[in-house]
Amino acid sequence: MIQALVRYRKHLGLTAVPKRSDTTPLLVGLRARAPITARRLNQILKRLFSRAADLLGPEQEHKAEKLRAASAHWGRHTGITAKVDAGIEERYVQKDARHSDRRTTQRYIHEEERRWHEEAQKQRLPWPRP
Repeated sequence: MIQALVRYRKHLGLTAVPKRSDTTPLLVGLRARAPITARRLNQILKRLFSRAADLLGPEQEHKAEKLRAASAHWGRHTGITAKVDAGIEERYVQKDARHSDRRTTQRYIHEEERRWHEEAQKQRLPWPRP
């Protein structure tokens, strides 16, 4: 991602890495150096996800369906979950996510579900051997 950001910034005529004094938004519109709106970013991402889904073959339709349903918020959820899974303390994840209520952040903690899944995998069905 850093390499892509460097290429993007160079394309815009900016330094490879932002300086402390740099006020350029991370993503800018094509016609001006104004930041793109959240709505526009979501439109771009929906189009990207849809095109990625189109690249999947018919045997992966279940994955394509998930991609077509994806959104910017899906990425936010993934990022928050990744922080929790990385072991970042819950109160800092809550601050990063700007959740006023810790119960909102706790919805992203999937450790219990992971353990439940692992436990369920211990049960083996008595399938006949081929």
